[in-house]
Amino acid sequence: MRLLLLIIIALIALVLVNRALSNARRTIQAKQAEERAQATKSIPMAQCSHCGVHIPENEAVHYKNKTWCSLEHAKTADKV
Repeated sequence: MRLLLLIIIALIALVLVNRALSNARRTIQAKQAEERAQATKSIPMAQCSHCGVHIPENEAVHYKNKTWCSLEHAKTADKV
């Protein structure tokens, strides 16, 4: 009788531990999926009118209705 009780207690403990580990795994996977989704968000890109390099739109220099990668390249618009 005592052995049967110990086996039942051990099985209940295993089920509880397995459930806790499963919840922890799901939480970790959800966090990783969210991090991957944030990492893959696209950023609008712009092409420099002088050299053609692509840069993030928020880092581009806008001058004379054109897009430039740097102030030095924007200054070439005055020379042309």
